[in-house]
Amino acid sequence: MKRRSLKNLTVLEIASHKLALRLARAEKNKDKLKQQKKDWQTRNKEKVVAQKREWVVNNPEIIRQSRKEWQLANPEKLKAIRAKMKKRRAETQPEKVRAWKLFEHAIARGRIVRQPCRVCGDVKSHGHHADYSRPYDVDWLCAAHHREEHRRLLKEKTDPLGLFD
Repeated sequence: MKRRSLKNLTVLEIASHKLALRLARAEKNKDKLKQQKKDWQTRNKEKVVAQKREWVVNNPEIIRQSRKEWQLANPEKLKAIRAKMKKRRAETQPEKVRAWKLFEHAIARGRIVRQPCRVCGDVKSHGHHADYSRPYDVDWLCAAHHREEHRRLLKEKTDPLGLFD
Protein backbone atom coordinates (compact mmCIF):
# COMPACT_ATOMS: atom_id res chain seq x y z
CA MET A 1 0.00 0.00 0.00
CA LYS A 2 1.40 3.38 -0.99
CA ARG A 3 1.99 5.91 1.82
CA ARG A 4 -0.02 9.10 1.62
CA SER A 5 -0.03 12.32 3.55
CA LEU A 6 -2.62 12.41 6.33
CA LYS A 7 -2.61 16.23 6.68
CA ASN A 8 -5.69 17.13 4.63
CA LEU A 9 -7.85 14.12 5.56
CA THR A 10 -10.88 13.96 7.86
CA VAL A 11 -10.87 11.91 11.04
CA LEU A 12 -13.03 9.26 9.36
CA GLU A 13 -10.66 9.00 6.40
CA ILE A 14 -7.67 8.67 8.73
CA ALA A 15 -9.40 5.92 10.74
CA SER A 16 -10.35 4.15 7.56
CA HIS A 17 -6.77 4.37 6.29
CA LYS A 18 -5.35 3.03 9.57
CA LEU A 19 -7.85 0.17 9.54
CA ALA A 20 -6.87 -0.72 5.97
CA LEU A 21 -3.18 -0.80 6.99
CA ARG A 22 -3.98 -2.98 10.02
CA LEU A 23 -6.00 -5.41 7.89
CA ALA A 24 -3.19 -5.62 5.32
CA ARG A 25 -0.69 -6.44 8.09
CA ALA A 26 -3.04 -9.01 9.60
CA GLU A 27 -3.53 -10.70 6.21
CA LYS A 28 0.23 -10.85 5.77
CA ASN A 29 0.72 -12.50 9.18
CA LYS A 30 -2.30 -14.82 8.92
CA ASP A 31 -0.32 -17.92 7.94
CA LYS A 32 2.32 -17.24 10.58
CA LEU A 33 -0.35 -16.89 13.29
CA LYS A 34 -2.09 -20.09 12.12
CA GLN A 35 1.19 -21.99 12.37
CA GLN A 36 1.90 -20.55 15.85
CA LYS A 37 -1.58 -21.62 17.02
CA LYS A 38 -1.09 -25.10 15.57
CA ASP A 39 2.32 -25.41 17.27
CA TRP A 40 0.85 -24.32 20.62
CA GLN A 41 -1.99 -26.86 20.28
CA THR A 42 0.52 -29.60 19.48
CA ARG A 43 2.60 -28.75 22.55
CA ASN A 44 -0.48 -28.46 24.82
CA LYS A 45 -2.67 -31.35 23.68
CA GLU A 46 -3.99 -32.14 27.16
CA LYS A 47 -5.06 -28.53 27.71
CA VAL A 48 -6.77 -28.40 24.33
CA VAL A 49 -8.66 -31.65 24.99
CA ALA A 50 -9.73 -30.44 28.44
CA GLN A 51 -10.95 -27.10 27.01
CA LYS A 52 -12.90 -28.85 24.24
CA ARG A 53 -14.42 -31.32 26.68
CA GLU A 54 -15.46 -28.51 29.03
CA TRP A 55 -16.99 -26.56 26.13
CA VAL A 56 -18.95 -29.62 24.96
CA VAL A 57 -20.27 -30.28 28.47
CA ASN A 58 -21.28 -26.63 28.93
CA ASN A 59 -22.88 -26.17 25.46
CA PRO A 60 -25.12 -29.19 24.84
CA GLU A 61 -27.78 -27.21 22.95
CA ILE A 62 -25.29 -25.89 20.39
CA ILE A 63 -23.84 -29.36 19.91
CA ARG A 64 -27.30 -30.90 19.53
CA GLN A 65 -28.44 -28.28 16.99
CA SER A 66 -25.32 -28.52 14.81
CA ARG A 67 -25.48 -32.33 14.93
CA LYS A 68 -29.14 -32.25 13.89
CA GLU A 69 -28.36 -29.91 10.97
CA TRP A 70 -25.52 -32.16 9.77
CA GLN A 71 -27.71 -35.26 10.03
CA LEU A 72 -30.44 -33.66 7.91
CA ALA A 73 -27.89 -32.57 5.31
CA ASN A 74 -26.07 -35.95 5.14
CA PRO A 75 -28.56 -38.85 5.46
CA GLU A 76 -26.47 -41.36 3.47
CA LYS A 77 -23.29 -40.64 5.44
CA LEU A 78 -25.28 -40.91 8.66
CA LYS A 79 -26.64 -44.31 7.66
CA ALA A 80 -23.12 -45.61 6.88
CA ILE A 81 -21.72 -44.20 10.14
CA ARG A 82 -24.50 -45.78 12.20
CA ALA A 83 -23.97 -49.19 10.56
CA LYS A 84 -20.22 -48.97 11.23
CA MET A 85 -20.83 -47.92 14.86
CA LYS A 86 -23.31 -50.75 15.40
CA LYS A 87 -20.80 -53.29 14.12
CA ARG A 88 -17.96 -51.83 16.22
CA ARG A 89 -20.14 -51.69 19.33
CA ALA A 90 -21.06 -55.36 18.91
CA GLU A 91 -17.34 -56.19 18.82
CA THR A 92 -16.12 -53.89 21.59
CA GLN A 93 -19.10 -53.84 24.00
CA PRO A 94 -20.88 -57.18 23.74
CA GLU A 95 -22.27 -56.94 27.29
CA LYS A 96 -24.09 -53.68 26.49
CA VAL A 97 -25.47 -55.01 23.22
CA ARG A 98 -26.68 -58.18 24.93
CA ALA A 99 -28.40 -56.16 27.68
CA TRP A 100 -30.10 -53.85 25.15
CA LYS A 101 -31.31 -56.76 23.01
CA LEU A 102 -32.67 -58.72 25.99
CA PHE A 103 -34.39 -55.60 27.31
CA GLU A 104 -35.94 -54.69 23.92
CA HIS A 105 -37.10 -58.28 23.47
CA ALA A 106 -38.73 -58.31 26.93
CA ILE A 107 -40.61 -55.08 26.14
CA ALA A 108 -41.74 -56.41 22.75
CA ARG A 109 -43.00 -59.64 24.38
CA GLY A 110 -44.78 -57.74 27.15
CA ARG A 111 -42.63 -59.15 29.97
CA ILE A 112 -41.61 -55.62 30.92
CA VAL A 113 -44.09 -52.75 30.86
CA ARG A 114 -42.73 -49.33 29.97
CA GLN A 115 -42.94 -46.98 32.98
CA PRO A 116 -43.14 -43.17 33.00
CA CYS A 117 -40.01 -41.04 33.61
CA ARG A 118 -39.11 -41.21 37.30
CA VAL A 119 -38.20 -37.48 37.27
CA CYS A 120 -41.02 -35.78 35.35
CA GLY A 121 -43.58 -38.53 34.72
CA ASP A 122 -43.42 -38.35 30.90
CA VAL A 123 -44.88 -41.56 29.45
CA LYS A 124 -42.41 -41.58 26.54
CA SER A 125 -39.47 -42.98 28.47
CA HIS A 126 -36.28 -44.96 27.92
CA GLY A 127 -34.79 -47.65 30.09
CA HIS A 128 -31.41 -46.50 31.42
CA HIS A 129 -29.04 -49.31 32.43
CA ALA A 130 -26.86 -48.48 35.41
CA ASP A 131 -25.44 -52.01 35.32
CA TYR A 132 -25.39 -53.97 32.04
CA SER A 133 -24.99 -57.30 33.82
CA ARG A 134 -28.62 -56.84 35.00
CA PRO A 135 -30.43 -56.19 31.70
CA TYR A 136 -33.95 -56.00 33.19
CA ASP A 137 -33.03 -53.61 36.00
CA VAL A 138 -33.43 -50.15 34.45
CA ASP A 139 -34.12 -46.61 35.52
CA TRP A 140 -37.00 -45.13 33.47
CA LEU A 141 -36.14 -41.70 32.08
CA CYS A 142 -37.59 -39.49 29.33
CA ALA A 143 -35.24 -38.49 26.49
CA ALA A 144 -34.27 -35.18 28.15
CA HIS A 145 -33.52 -36.71 31.56
CA HIS A 146 -31.76 -39.69 29.95
CA ARG A 147 -29.46 -37.26 28.10
CA GLU A 148 -28.95 -35.33 31.33
CA GLU A 149 -28.02 -38.53 33.18
CA HIS A 150 -25.45 -39.48 30.54
CA ARG A 151 -24.06 -35.94 30.61
CA ARG A 152 -23.76 -36.19 34.40
CA LEU A 153 -22.02 -39.56 34.13
CA LEU A 154 -19.62 -38.19 31.48
CA LYS A 155 -18.83 -35.18 33.63
CA GLU A 156 -18.32 -37.46 36.66
CA LYS A 157 -16.01 -39.67 34.59
CA THR A 158 -13.97 -36.78 33.11
CA ASP A 159 -14.05 -34.48 36.16
CA PRO A 160 -14.41 -36.68 39.28
CA LEU A 161 -13.32 -33.91 41.64
CA GLY A 162 -15.75 -31.32 40.26
CA LEU A 163 -13.00 -28.87 39.30
CA PHE A 164 -14.89 -27.42 36.30
CA ASP A 165 -18.07 -26.53 38.23
